[in-house]
Amino acid sequence: MVYGSRAIRVAPRVSNLEERDASHPAPHLAHVPVVRRTRLVAFGFVLSCLWNLLSPFKTWAITTYGFLSYATTRTELLEWNTVLNGRFLTQLYASAGIPLASPLAAERYINVALDFLVLPRSHFVWAASPIIDEGPFLRSTLTAPPATLALPTTNYYVAPVLHNCRLAGVTEAVLCLRGENASADLNATYPYLSTCLTRRQTLLATGGSLIELASALATEFDLDGTHVAGSSLLFAPVTFMDGFLSLSGEPSGLATYRIYGRRPRSNSRLTVTRIASTRAPQRFSGMHEYHLDNADFTQVAAPHGFAYTSRKQAALADVEYVSRGNLSAWNGLFKQLVATVNNAPIVVSDALEELCLVGDGCFNVCMNETASGGTTLTYMRSGVCVSAVDKVAHGLLDVFVDLKCFGLGTGASSVKVTYLSADGVRRTAIANQTASPVAILACFVGGRAPQSDYPSHVMDMLSQGTQAAIVVTYSNGDEAMILNFIALLSLVGYGYYGVCICLYLRRLRSWLAETTAKNTEPQRRYSVANANISCIIWMHHRTSMKFVGFVSFLAWHIDAAKIRCAWAAAIDEMATDATYSCSVDSLGHLDGVVSLASFAWIFFALVYMDLLPGVTIQTRGYLVTTLLLGALPLSLLSFLIAELCKLRRTLPGFSMVHEYLFLALLWGAVMALLRTSVLLAPALRLLEAALRIVGVRRQAIDPESAWAGVIGHSYWVDTSGYRPSPVSYVPLSLLLETPHMDWVAYQCEYVVFLVLYLVPPVLRTAMSSSASAPEALAVP
Repeated sequence: MVYGSRAIRVAPRVSNLEERDASHPAPHLAHVPVVRRTRLVAFGFVLSCLWNLLSPFKTWAITTYGFLSYATTRTELLEWNTVLNGRFLTQLYASAGIPLASPLAAERYINVALDFLVLPRSHFVWAASPIIDEGPFLRSTLTAPPATLALPTTNYYVAPVLHNCRLAGVTEAVLCLRGENASADLNATYPYLSTCLTRRQTLLATGGSLIELASALATEFDLDGTHVAGSSLLFAPVTFMDGFLSLSGEPSGLATYRIYGRRPRSNSRLTVTRIASTRAPQRFSGMHEYHLDNADFTQVAAPHGFAYTSRKQAALADVEYVSRGNLSAWNGLFKQLVATVNNAPIVVSDALEELCLVGDGCFNVCMNETASGGTTLTYMRSGVCVSAVDKVAHGLLDVFVDLKCFGLGTGASSVKVTYLSADGVRRTAIANQTASPVAILACFVGGRAPQSDYPSHVMDMLSQGTQAAIVVTYSNGDEAMILNFIALLSLVGYGYYGVCICLYLRRLRSWLAETTAKNTEPQRRYSVANANISCIIWMHHRTSMKFVGFVSFLAWHIDAAKIRCAWAAAIDEMATDATYSCSVDSLGHLDGVVSLASFAWIFFALVYMDLLPGVTIQTRGYLVTTLLLGALPLSLLSFLIAELCKLRRTLPGFSMVHEYLFLALLWGAVMALLRTSVLLAPALRLLEAALRIVGVRRQAIDPESAWAGVIGHSYWVDTSGYRPSPVSYVPLSLLLETPHMDWVAYQCEYVVFLVLYLVPPVLRTAMSSSASAPEALAVP
């Protein structure tokens, strides 16, 4: 052995050898010149120590830490032509009590606003909303007044609705649903109000709801339970929860849509009724000016009697959609209408001056040639014709251009087209029996055929803009937080690992600093340097290091295989349904060769290290073992387990198990299975055959030896130190790696000391035929 500049021959102490049984020869009985590059070994030991001490910093460098908010919020201003996805709308409509025959497709916001704010489509759910202020009151009391009720003959009046009356159009019912305090005046006007309020109080006290009360009133008094859903239900949040079970006990993916806009104003009719109970009603004459659409009434008794008329309304299942167009198609639409009205071919050269949508026969307020090619809507309010210029559809590039939007032959309105022909003559074409003006405009913007009629105030609403925005907030569940937590545990664990190495080196330094002869022998120093420091720490702190190794291994496979569930990127597009999907890359672990090699060692340490004593001491055997029992099975098992994670998502019942918990249980079961004799025995046979090729053998230990109970029945040794018969000696480096036995290596007196003496250069050749072990050997 070369130690510094000296050649050292190793010989045993005869006094100790005389005490040995001849049936257990020591590996160093024959002598050979041991040539070792101790400086290189020392350098490797120091490099290994530094590499392992840097483990916490390496872990920190390759991983991002910090508990951050994983919720994403996106806001989009709504326009009338903004398309909202069908999944959101289906849930929104269902929550508002609007029945659906099938899930909705993507829809423009104008159609949604009309369904919620204009058309009575909600069944009873409207009763639980904070405010009811849409639609006229059709009669005062729940009980229908007698048909012979005396009506004024000198003033204009509207007769109360006796049949097919909506519950929300009954003043007494609304006062009851809102819980108004019944005063003497109110009780005189509304005879059933006190009874209804008592019924309401009892129902709510027993856990009932206003929806149940509304349903009971509608059934008892033969009233229609449909009404306008209202702003509160339109602005209600809609939440989707998809994916597998999270730590909270709910599905992991969370997405919430909500429309924000102008809050509904107070119901002025209720306010008037409330205050009128204590003040003179004359005070409120003229304070609240309402315009009345002439189309809402029909004359039933000349000259003053009128009755409410029911507007045409198509069910959602019967709604028909028209074709979408563009600006070029828009310029040709009036030409198609003129050709249809005149029953003549289309004249391409005609130029539009005005498209006037006429309601209630109000032709006189059309702008004609002064419209500059625009669209005008006319209708009659309180007997006066009013016109409004279209500022909604005229500036859109994706309007719906179809003759069906005019509803030819379906209504009582008209469309007047003023245009210039090629010869400069101003001409007019009028189409009668068309849909109402607002319905035609809604068709241009929303794409629904004019199968429903709308009040004129819809034009005011459209002209003001939506004044609304939609906000979607979504999170991918707690997977990122769990992975982050696992990584933090791994970081703390590797910090503990570094501390253990420091304590070991401190104790080693103290031991080597002693001046006794047994601690200054080069063989003992070589044994210390030859021992695998990472194996020493793992074996001495196996329980804690197995936990640290497993959580870091789990975090690596989650990241390498990209095992995660998330909302698709299309969730940012309001027109696209939100989808929550999970992905697994079965071959993702092959992308990073360095990380695969690193965690191949951890896999080997978790499964096989304690079963193969001494294999980490021999460099060649160490590399082969890590390859055969680390890298190869890890590559294959990572693929199989990733495929099982994919299969798990298709099996019913497994959604109750968290994604990462399932992965951890699967890896734990696989590692436990690999340690069973069924799989361990063939693996060891394969390993033994491979290690024999590289010069590493399995040395049997004498069953009567004390080391057999501590280390096991065998350990792995270089071929030069292998003996066919069982031995009672074990290398000191192996003893250092054995749990709870390192203090024996430092303090036990039963260590065979090796005598050192200088060998003259002329004798080095003569000793080339002898053999000796380079390490100190421990004797029980």
